[in-house]
Amino acid sequence: MARGGRKASGSRARSGQGSHKGPRPETRAPEPVDVVDGIPDRSVRRPLWAYIVLALIFLGWLAFLVTCRIVGAP
Repeated sequence: MARGGRKASGSRARSGQGSHKGPRPETRAPEPVDVVDGIPDRSVRRPLWAYIVLALIFLGWLAFLVTCRIVGAP
């Protein structure tokens, strides 16, 4: 009985190893793609005019808030 149990457990352990039929075939990895070059409008620095536009929008909003505060004061 012990002999049969030993044989069964040994065959189970080997059955998992026996499923591979040799070394895996080598698959070639795809060539890497440089995504920075693929984006045409990407630049190292933002242009100065973008910061100027944002500053003008902020100052306009601030002036609007100050005007509302002064006009609404009793």
